[in-house]
This record gives sequence, C-alpha cells and structure tokens, in this order.
Amino acid sequence: MRKRIAALALAAVLAFGLAACGGSSSSTAAADAGETAEASAGVSGEFTGTATGMGEVSVTVTLTDGVITACEVVGDGETEGIGSPVIEAAGEEIVSANGAIDVVAGATITSDAVNKALAAALEEAGL
Repeated sequence: MRKRIAALALAAVLAFGLAACGGSSSSTAAADAGETAEASAGVSGEFTGTATGMGEVSVTVTLTDGVITACEVVGDGETEGIGSPVIEAAGEEIVSANGAIDVVAGATITSDAVNKALAAALEEAGL
C-alpha cells in the first residue's frame, strides 16, 4: 500500500513538474486551469465536472467573464480526516487562485481528483 501511494505521489509530482516546464498548450489541463480561465474573457455560467478519487468528486464552478467567482466541491466518499479537509477547503482555494489547487501531501488522490474535476468543468465551459 505504501509503495502504491509513493508511486502515485511521484507520478503527481512529475506530472505537475512537467506541466510547469512545458510551454505548449497541450500540457495538463488541471495545471493550466487557472491560466485558461484568466485568458478567456466572456464565458459566464455554472459548469460541473467530475473525477474519481477515493469516491466520486464533483466540482461546480460559477464563471463570470471567464473568472471563477464561486466554487462548490463535493466528495462524500473521500477519507474522513485525510481527503475530507481537501474537499472542505478546495472551493475557496479554487476561487482565490482562479484555478487548480495545490496537491496536499497525504491526500494526493483527493487533490488530483479535485483538479481533474475542475479541469472537466472548465472544459465543459469551453476553456
């Protein structure tokens, strides 16, 4: 189990590291979510995306002229005390960053699921 968690953590670090170094628009959608939202003016509405963490994670964002003005994150199946604090704090963090959250050590699966669900919601918005 520890090897699996370590492998997932390493994969997440590598993915975010490569996304940060890559200059192309084909880099990871979750890493580019904030940049995409800032660069796309005029998109408004409520958009929802889902991803799988320890359970299903759903992110609903409200966009006003391409800026995230509200966010609701739901993940009832996430591990209490490990993934649940990420779910509770993610909405405010997404709004303040206007994009993806930082990966939380020990809750990598949940953090990644939140970012993937956010990317799916922004993709639904056409961003």
